[in-house]
Amino acid sequence: MYTSYFGIEESPFSITPDPRFLYMSQQHQEALGYLLYGVSESGGFVLLTGEVGAGKTTVCRCLLEQLPEHVDAALILNPRLTAYELVATLCDELGIDYPQSSQSLKVLYDVLNRYLLEAHGAGRRTVLIIDESQNLSPDALEQVRLLTNLETNKHKLLQIILIGQPELRDMLDRPDLRQLSQRVTARFHLPPLTEQETLAYIAHRLSVVGLDRAVFSLSSRRRVYQHSGGVPRLINTICDRALLGAYAEDRISTDRRIIDKAAEEVTGKRLQGSSRVLLISLILVLVAGIGGFTYSRVANVPVAQDEIGPGDTPRQPPLAVGKPGEAVTVEPAPAVDSPPAAAETPALGDEVLAPGLPQLSTAVPSAEPQAGVDKVDSTPQPEPDQTDEEPPLAADGESLITAEALNPVDELIQESPVGNLVGALNDLFALWGMAYAQLDGSSPCMRAAAAQLECLQGKASLQKLRTIDRPAIIELAGNGGNVHFVVLVGLEETTAQVQVGERIFKVPLDGLARVYTGDYLSLWHPPVSGVSYLQPGMRGNGVRWLRESLSRVRNWVETTEDAGYFDNGLYDQLRAFQSDQGLDVDGIAGPMTFISLNSLVNDTSVPRLRRSEK
Repeated sequence: MYTSYFGIEESPFSITPDPRFLYMSQQHQEALGYLLYGVSESGGFVLLTGEVGAGKTTVCRCLLEQLPEHVDAALILNPRLTAYELVATLCDELGIDYPQSSQSLKVLYDVLNRYLLEAHGAGRRTVLIIDESQNLSPDALEQVRLLTNLETNKHKLLQIILIGQPELRDMLDRPDLRQLSQRVTARFHLPPLTEQETLAYIAHRLSVVGLDRAVFSLSSRRRVYQHSGGVPRLINTICDRALLGAYAEDRISTDRRIIDKAAEEVTGKRLQGSSRVLLISLILVLVAGIGGFTYSRVANVPVAQDEIGPGDTPRQPPLAVGKPGEAVTVEPAPAVDSPPAAAETPALGDEVLAPGLPQLSTAVPSAEPQAGVDKVDSTPQPEPDQTDEEPPLAADGESLITAEALNPVDELIQESPVGNLVGALNDLFALWGMAYAQLDGSSPCMRAAAAQLECLQGKASLQKLRTIDRPAIIELAGNGGNVHFVVLVGLEETTAQVQVGERIFKVPLDGLARVYTGDYLSLWHPPVSGVSYLQPGMRGNGVRWLRESLSRVRNWVETTEDAGYFDNGLYDQLRAFQSDQGLDVDGIAGPMTFISLNSLVNDTSVPRLRRSEK
């Protein structure tokens, strides 16, 4: 329901075990290591336990994808079977023919033993994996033990892995199952994610679908951890419900209040109160849509100050694009008398690739001027002083309006057309050597993708944009609630350079901060086409680029023979780099990591913000 609203094609928090969303925490990697040990060793049982939703099945799916070529696996997902049904299901999974009319366990054991001996003689190993093993009956568990008696003089013919909830450990402690318990050679209990792993887990799933990490601010993600306890399934359901809540309230991000409401609905607590308000909001949105009403996605939903947690971003009017032929209408922005406070901007590194750009309409603005859009605000403005002197020029020959001009910020607002996002997009793409109007795509970010670029957008202070160090479209609040889109091309200590068409305005930084709404859109160039993030376990040219770049900027001497594989050594170096740069230390290379590395290796093909002050 909310996917089209946020400009994505699928939910980032589905509870199905899709391998594309796999996030391997340290504990999950250890669990996978135990299972791989069980596959490679010939011996007893391997036991993996964990609470409901801890990710046991996900680890199991990962194991199946990494099985060696010489291993055959039988997976039983529903173990509520009789002893005969259990062995028959094992034969079915291995493709073993047996008489269907017989209900004899001896017949099944004979054909199974024959198959396993032939596989062993051909150099193959056979593994039985039973998920939800806590549901096995005592008789079925005894049959599982008896299966390990299928052996040669030197080797067990069948390796067994039991996966289940903590109750499985309690079952194996029973005196009547001590023979089975004594054959367990490796045990691992999968704990919930830590707080830091939960933050990285949420960010990872958002990045897979291309959704801006700022949708869940740092404080929102921490609140999710407090409600979920780090259990991945609970994290998914709470975050999914929170996105639905943000959609219902026409918001572009979640906050503590929305997270709390989502958790109440997921856990079933306090449903009569605030969560009912969320449900009513959703119904009203649906009714408005069915009734043919239209509502502005830039509506400013009021948020009480005590509802904004640390790091949360109070909603501001986002960048807006009108339909072709229509004027852009934006609700009046509140007057700002001081620069945005630091708490109103996401933490460094919170921006992530957002191809769908939820703040922008999915319709592509026409490259031609739109009726009613390019009109300059008709409110009388003070006339600038007349002079015969030519305006000074920037280094590239463009005209430069200096701080000596009368009221430079007002001059900038007056000279920039109202709502002309198309013009700003033309200017931004031109800085990258691209003609926006000539690119294919139904949205600005699709056109960026056609040029091998990616979008980066969200809420950020001017100081954060200095850190990103890329030209960016910024939104300014003008007279009468009008908005103006200009391109920030330079940031110095006390002044900024802003481009409008062919003109460059040099304005005081504090004056620009007073009219800057906080919304921005920038572009960045991935090191490898189509690679927007990298994480441990991945392989390819993107990993090679990351390894080479970190080696250059950190003077790191690598010793691996497989430079294209994201191993633990690269993971440690990446986390150290992220810590040095003030980024989120999650061991995942996303847009902010790529941008920081590009800047440090001095990639001259990338436009950066101008700096001329010494």
